[in-house]
Amino acid sequence: MEHSPSPSTLRFSEHARSLFGLRPGGGAATLEAPPTHKPRFMAGQSRARVLLVEDDQHLRHALKERLTHDGCDVSEAADGVAARWSLLSCRYDAVIMDLTLPNTSGVDVMKEVSRNKTLPPILVLTGGEADERDRARAMGATFVLKKPSPYAEIADALDRLLG
Repeated sequence: MEHSPSPSTLRFSEHARSLFGLRPGGGAATLEAPPTHKPRFMAGQSRARVLLVEDDQHLRHALKERLTHDGCDVSEAADGVAARWSLLSCRYDAVIMDLTLPNTSGVDVMKEVSRNKTLPPILVLTGGEADERDRARAMGATFVLKKPSPYAEIADALDRLLG
């Protein structure tokens, strides 16, 4: 029979303690319940469905993690073709979209999809110039933020889209 160490003999690094919600210090490891987290983004009684369209993998991943933590059900698209397909085939409560995408620009995606379907509210994130932001607004973007934008600004804009 294999012997398992008793809780009083378990030792964790401070990093592991912080990851798993363990009390700091060197004694016995005891788990604390994480604080309850009320989802920020809801659509009625359910999680808000958000399409995140961003070709920068690191930014897309970071935004998805934060949005998921804040209560969103996030779908991803890394280029204009995937964004167009997702918008035509699924229903979303909101879209967060970059304008400069591989294959098809965000403006072209909005133009093509709006011919066949009503667009959900759209938050555009772009590093582009003022004329590009104006074109996005003309195509139906509700909010346009210039990159880089802090997450708090993105979350506030998404709150207004969903509210």
